[in-house]
Amino acid sequence: MLGVYKLLPMRIQNYLVAVEGNRRKAQRILNDKFIRWATFLNQSSSFSEEKVKEYQTEKLARYLVEASEFSEFWNVEMHKISSNPKREILSNPITFLNKLPRINKSLVVRNKAAFLNNSLRKKDIVMTHTGGTTGSGFRFPKTIDAVVADFAFIWFRRYFGVIFGDKYGTFNSNPIISYKQSKPPFWQYNSSMNQTLFSIYHLRGDWQKEYAREIASEKYRFVNGFPSAISTLANYIIANDMEVHVDYVFPSSETLLEWQRGAIERAFHAKVIDSYTNGEQSALIYECSHGSYHCSPEYSFFEFERLEEQEHDSMFRLIGTSFLNSAIFLIRYDTGDIVSLSEGRTCSCGRPFSQVDKIHGREDEYIYTKDKRPIGRASTFFMDSEDVEAAQILQRDYGELLIRIVPRGRSFISKEIVESKIRTRMGKEMKVTFEIVDELERAPSGKVRFIVSHITKPN
Repeated sequence: MLGVYKLLPMRIQNYLVAVEGNRRKAQRILNDKFIRWATFLNQSSSFSEEKVKEYQTEKLARYLVEASEFSEFWNVEMHKISSNPKREILSNPITFLNKLPRINKSLVVRNKAAFLNNSLRKKDIVMTHTGGTTGSGFRFPKTIDAVVADFAFIWFRRYFGVIFGDKYGTFNSNPIISYKQSKPPFWQYNSSMNQTLFSIYHLRGDWQKEYAREIASEKYRFVNGFPSAISTLANYIIANDMEVHVDYVFPSSETLLEWQRGAIERAFHAKVIDSYTNGEQSALIYECSHGSYHCSPEYSFFEFERLEEQEHDSMFRLIGTSFLNSAIFLIRYDTGDIVSLSEGRTCSCGRPFSQVDKIHGREDEYIYTKDKRPIGRASTFFMDSEDVEAAQILQRDYGELLIRIVPRGRSFISKEIVESKIRTRMGKEMKVTFEIVDELERAPSGKVRFIVSHITKPN
């Protein structure tokens, strides 16, 4: 379908974008579920510390009981702890939670059926996927309510100062413009949300002038999306002394680096509001109006495991138990992300929620096309590859990639899918080589880097 779409005239493409936008808007926003979540989040923002603990205890108990009844994996694990899990959970859900094993994506993918809610019907769920910073694919179900909740949290936690109907632009990985297109516009308009979808694959050279002119002339209220793409445009705007103004920029899907924040604020004369979440809905951290990062207690139950090699400092592994998605039970789920905590500090905004100093675990790097276009968020290449345990991208020259694959089984059967995704985003002339390995190359620090680059970055 995507191939046919790219062959259609621009006006037909815009029409199809609007049709899909209306479908998603009806599913995610224009319904009673969204109104219920919006009302609740408006109320919970002023919860006292005692009320927050009461809410979390109640939600955690309900989620654990449901998992014990409808998940094969958790039924077995909970009965190892107690012959009557429900009674012990209701007595003290947090104590019971701490007795359960931690899980990770690899374990869940290998035993996915055991984690699913066996009481749900197909009409109650939608399938989604995530790539992750190690390039390990994961497809899983979400309840309709969980999908709606995510959008409520976007508008009532991650965003502030804006309302529905405000004009905005989005920079993400959707291939809404053909890679071969060499004339503007490099974007599509979604009239259902008053949203312009900008192609991140055409942010190159003087083409960026067209992006800047579009945002400057059409009075955009805010911009959201990948900070790697938005900061690329920001640097062009600064270098060419262009005047572009929006009120807010909401980065997503990548870790926002300090140099990116500075460039974006300067170029767009905007307030940058950062946030963190993951596709599994196991954690949400958002920046408040006072500049502090807060964990959202309505979203999940957070745990922070101090890194053994970092005993001297405040770096922790982020572990979460989702409150939103009962289609698959991700309890004590290791996100693979590392954060620093603001221990013992309160925020002047008044929220009694845990504070985070910095998110360390999602610092994407760029890879480059043959004509030196920067490509971020490369983990999306592996979103549908459940046969991949982990992946690493090595680049020694422009237009060339060596991809190291640690397969989950004996073979790498999704090779053609991954290669197709790469060529869709980076062009058919890319030279892509795959190498099957037992383990990935590590940096001197001992950490595994998703992208290992040996090329000189263009200015």
